[in-house]
Amino acid sequence: GADTQALQRRARAVDLATIAGGPSFRLALDAAVRDALDGCEGLAKALNFSRSLPPAVHQFSSELGMLPLPEGSLSPERAVPSVFNLDAERFWQEHMLAEVPVVIKSGAAAWPAMEKWADADYLREVAGHRLVPVELGPTYLASGRQRCLMTLSEYMDLLDQQPNCATYLAQHPLLQQVPALELDIIKPEYCSRGGELRSTNAWFGPSGTVTPLHFDPVHNLLAQVVGRKYFRLVSPASSDKVYPFTDGDRKSNASQVDIRQPDLQRFPEYAGVRFFDCVLEAGDMLYLPPRWWHYVQSMDRSFSLSIWWGDY
Repeated sequence: GADTQALQRRARAVDLATIAGGPSFRLALDAAVRDALDGCEGLAKALNFSRSLPPAVHQFSSELGMLPLPEGSLSPERAVPSVFNLDAERFWQEHMLAEVPVVIKSGAAAWPAMEKWADADYLREVAGHRLVPVELGPTYLASGRQRCLMTLSEYMDLLDQQPNCATYLAQHPLLQQVPALELDIIKPEYCSRGGELRSTNAWFGPSGTVTPLHFDPVHNLLAQVVGRKYFRLVSPASSDKVYPFTDGDRKSNASQVDIRQPDLQRFPEYAGVRFFDCVLEAGDMLYLPPRWWHYVQSMDRSFSLSIWWGDY
């Protein structure tokens, strides 16, 4: 009825403002949404949007699929160190302070999210009605890349119907937008030293999604909740050999080298880069110290979280 339509318009306006308004604005809006929804049984279902997908989505409908891993992947001598039952003190001393990456096997295995987020019906129930920004195109550096807004349910429908579509819900604060999802994780003690908690972002998409070689400026703990992801890491000591963009824009933390097909005539020093790599299984975590370069490729439909903390 008219009330439901009004709620739909207001919820969409809040999500648009949340996505566009930046972190501080987002905090206030998310708090307002929580207050508005508390005690409103069935409201989430009433807020589903009936909209056709933007035409741009269909331009990227079959670009992914079973993408092979980059050449030279997963040699035992280049494996990222891997540890079970890593206590926080050892993590701080041997990895965070020493700036040494590590795979923490089953580090997120106790999270309720491990079971809940693998259930599509659960995700639709608690978050399906919320608008999210979806990237269109093979990577965020690709020419012609676009973004569109759709509800999470619409995006999940798209992945079911077109599992090879070149799309990605990337680096989005979904848990802040949907507090019910935040209750499904357990904040790792690893992140309690070394500076202020900066952000927790969600990464959700099909098999074959790629994030090109880049670095982050702070500590990064990646938790793999659903599916598997391949990571290739390069030390900051080799930064000159990966040829960062130098045009001063947002790409300055990204490499010009396409590691899947490196152009060694343009980038000859890349041939001498030593890398390390790993595959994160569901329940695993990967710690990346600040400014460690990393390339990421989903091997299945994947849902991951990245937790950033530290000083810029």
